[in-house]
Amino acid sequence: MSQSRPMNSKLSLFLLAWIGIFGLSTAFASLYYSDGLSSGSGFSNCWDLDYRYGREGFIVNNASTATQIVSDRKLNITGMPLINDGSYSYHMIWVGRCVKLTNLYGRRTFNASEYEPFGFELVRTSSRMWHGNSSGWPEDCGEVNIWLIEENNVKESNWHQLDNYIYFYEGMKYIWGTSSRWGYYKGAENRCFLTNVKRPDNKKADLTTGPYNLEYNYNGGAVNNNDVGIRITYDGSRVGFYVNPDPSDGNAYPNEYCYLRDTSFPITNNLRIMLGHANNGTFPTTQTWRAVYTNILIRTI
Repeated sequence: MSQSRPMNSKLSLFLLAWIGIFGLSTAFASLYYSDGLSSGSGFSNCWDLDYRYGREGFIVNNASTATQIVSDRKLNITGMPLINDGSYSYHMIWVGRCVKLTNLYGRRTFNASEYEPFGFELVRTSSRMWHGNSSGWPEDCGEVNIWLIEENNVKESNWHQLDNYIYFYEGMKYIWGTSSRWGYYKGAENRCFLTNVKRPDNKKADLTTGPYNLEYNYNGGAVNNNDVGIRITYDGSRVGFYVNPDPSDGNAYPNEYCYLRDTSFPITNNLRIMLGHANNGTFPTTQTWRAVYTNILIRTI
């Protein structure tokens, strides 16, 4: 598959251009959801907390320090989805915690098609990861992730598995070293290389240079407070992934969404969005994972 075209329909390309102007006008589209992430009922009426899904799409009701809180108009997902309880009972199993968008002013789920595509974007303002250590397991790993799932209305049934899902992630793994990698998961890891991304004018950019390198060095559990915009689009056939390396005009990168990759996805109805984090390994409780999100916008034609 060539990476030169993000999507496979003219209408989908129109959607991408149209979403990109949301800061200027709302006259060109139907705005289904714009979340400034206020605390209280404004959040709880739309989002449901503590969905326990990891990479394999299983619910695992394990011990965890993970929390999901809204403060200062930001969603803070932090803690350890899988902690070292001394038993190793969940080792080699991806364990996670997510929040799910369950209500869009009465609209419970999304559909997508060539003629009715949709897209959503958000800004991640902070993240923290840890790459494990050689005294544990070389495959120690974890990630922060953004999901598109087929809804199954199951929350607490242990070992229940999602039927269909895909998610975008930034992750760490001990065998990768101290720098993160970006990609999407669809039955396997699919890396998104950031050294030659496609800008809206078709020029190329390298997002791995300088102090705002998106493949961040999380050595020692460092905190990354560089803003990054994340966009996912779907036209009922292909899911597209984009990043904005400077959504707040705070660094030398362009403030624009750059295309990374796209891939097929089989489900067009009954779709929902989840935000979360997951890990696989016996990390100590002091090594928390973190993702902080704000400015969530969803649009459809």
